[in-house]
Amino acid sequence: DHARVGLTAVVAEQADWLQQAQLASGTGVWRLCPGADNVRVTEEMAALFGLERRDGHVPIEALFDRLHDDDRERVRSELLALQEDDLPFAQEYRVCLPDGAVRWLKARGATIRDSGEAVTTGTVTDITERRDAQSRMALAEQQFRHLFERNPLPAWVYELEDLRFLAVNEAAVETYGYS
Repeated sequence: DHARVGLTAVVAEQADWLQQAQLASGTGVWRLCPGADNVRVTEEMAALFGLERRDGHVPIEALFDRLHDDDRERVRSELLALQEDDLPFAQEYRVCLPDGAVRWLKARGATIRDSGEAVTTGTVTDITERRDAQSRMALAEQQFRHLFERNPLPAWVYELEDLRFLAVNEAAVETYGYS
């Protein structure tokens, strides 16, 4: 009895530690059994979708309903392929929350055997900040290219080590006569 109490305390401590890690990383965990209408999810997973869990589950259609219209069918078909063909699942998609916010999530999953039954399980991570940073970088690059290419003065970019030209604008080509 003393060993059981000690083991229960260790399991509770490990579960708490895992939950703290999931909260800190913005990661949720899900599990889907074949033919089920509900998905078993952690609190973190439900929160990423802005949903309430009931007995540790949410309806699978509630998850799909939160997906952005442009992403819904792609994610649904990939999840189906994962379940039918045991293919790995890795998707980035948008979730529309009840307050109007749109978040980017990255889901990974696989089909595993649990007591002989094939179940689908995985993680979901909030990647909104990374996607926003990528968008800002792409916009900055686009603006730089626009300024560089449309500049009426000759401009070029070269490698510092060997002075090799990497790019020249049209004004430089016209001014100096090189292709």
